[in-house]
Amino acid sequence: MLTGAVALVLLWPMLLTGQLLGGDHNPDTITTIWSYWWSGQSLMSLSSPLSGSHSFFPLGHSPITDSVLDGILFAPLFGLFGATTGFSIAALLCVWSAGMGAWMLARAAGASPQAAVIAGVGLQLSPVVTVELQEGRLAQALVVFWLLALAGMVRLARGEGSLQLAVATGAACVAAAAVDWHRAVFLAIAAGVVWAAQLRSLGRERLIQLGVASGIALLFSVPLVVMLVMGAGELQGPAQTVSDGLERFHRGERSLSSAINNGLHWQWPVASEEISAPDRRIGLGLLVMAGLALFWKHVGRLRWLAVAAAGYILALGPYLKSAEGAPLPWALPYRLLHDYLPGFSWMWWPSRAALITVAAVAVLAALGLDDLGRRMKLSRRMLVVTGLMLICIDMPWRATHLPLSTGRTPATDGIYAKIDGPILTTPVLGVSSSSQTALWHQMTHGQPILYGPDAYIPANRSAAQVTYIKENSLLNILATGGSGEVSPEDVDTLIADGFVWAVIDTTTLPPEKGSKQAAAQARLFKEMWGEADLKGQSASAWRIEPITSTVQAELLGATTGAASSGKSGKGGKGGKGGKSGGE
Repeated sequence: MLTGAVALVLLWPMLLTGQLLGGDHNPDTITTIWSYWWSGQSLMSLSSPLSGSHSFFPLGHSPITDSVLDGILFAPLFGLFGATTGFSIAALLCVWSAGMGAWMLARAAGASPQAAVIAGVGLQLSPVVTVELQEGRLAQALVVFWLLALAGMVRLARGEGSLQLAVATGAACVAAAAVDWHRAVFLAIAAGVVWAAQLRSLGRERLIQLGVASGIALLFSVPLVVMLVMGAGELQGPAQTVSDGLERFHRGERSLSSAINNGLHWQWPVASEEISAPDRRIGLGLLVMAGLALFWKHVGRLRWLAVAAAGYILALGPYLKSAEGAPLPWALPYRLLHDYLPGFSWMWWPSRAALITVAAVAVLAALGLDDLGRRMKLSRRMLVVTGLMLICIDMPWRATHLPLSTGRTPATDGIYAKIDGPILTTPVLGVSSSSQTALWHQMTHGQPILYGPDAYIPANRSAAQVTYIKENSLLNILATGGSGEVSPEDVDTLIADGFVWAVIDTTTLPPEKGSKQAAAQARLFKEMWGEADLKGQSASAWRIEPITSTVQAELLGATTGAASSGKSGKGGKGGKGGKSGGE
């Protein structure tokens, strides 16, 4: 009940006002909403949501997302309530289920029902949930399956299990991996520490149950993980800029530099450094209650302290960092996983391992609160009130990301309702997070587009798609904003590959220079195909037709011109604004 109330308190502004959680300025929000829309479209057509046939057209890319289960679970909400409200309800379910998952984990660890509620609330309000909500990454906030899997492993290790529980635990492990496959590694680490603490009391029955749970997890998770890793291998890889302080650790591995940049600072979770964004500190009240369990030597405290330490070390990333953020020459265990665990080099966000630590701290806080209640002889109601007061006491100045922000939904031009085929979207490769708006528009028109999820980040571009764009002069010029010749063969290739429309939409361009870019691209398209076939408030569309002669494009100078004395236009439509090459 209390965990549900916390979820409503966090999400009520979005549910009542219809505003978008995080707002349209957040590229991850749009990617998440688009992925759930695409999951719904795929399921209705009885095809795999991992198949990206409508993105990175004409080549597509599979898997188009590494979050599988959340898309399947939340897609119906978007069909029933629309994108904005459906997203808010999905976020509400993430927060509520996180609290319930933490409650079950704390109960498995021996906490009372009342103290376990505080563990649930503490995890709900922690950055591993709220920061991910603010950033629009619901897959990262959907931690319930991970928590349930760990709770099952704890019960099995304590000898409280059964064959049915072992099967359910294995299924929860599969579900956790299907939401985010990196969590399979996090779960193995946390569960490994828990089981290591029980080595002396392990018997044949417990080992069999562990084998059943692990066997189910491996049988169904490994094929999925292998497929996702192989799909990630077709992308260009992390291309974050490496600062001067990271150069000697870079060694040509872009994924390692990204992991260094995204690792937490050593002073986490108590303090925060200015270079960290967003703030991921854990509340002092939760830490104090966890400290009580350690101070009063609660049974089981050491295993949970070890779990918290394992998550802390992993969240630091490949190297310790100085106060300025520069890596120090001491490699951490994350570096070994990066170098030797297949696929782990695609785990660019060590900070997400903070889930291990926060879960362990929440359990310790519940155990410490129980100790406090026994010593002070608190009633069950007062135990909950005391826990809530401790959790909230420092929230005004430490939880800088709360309350969650909202924003307007992107506006989609009416011309998209008249689009009847695959679209050459601009900017071609995406030049800023504004390009993500093309995904929002796609949810309206439903046509295949050249752009793809998060393609404004070089790491997320399909290598095959980048090659395709470079080999076509028109696409390459649009991608680079440079100059060159566009031949009739370039346009013929686009038509043969299925493109029907070329669209310029100022909402997908950077606000500071989008109008200039749109004007330059429009002059080029007008030179090739005449006046736009469709014009709206923010977008214009040209039907792609053959051209009769080469066109000289000069986007850098915001001008275009013909390569010969004649200017090309639409084949058979020279009077529409463009002039035929034979004039």
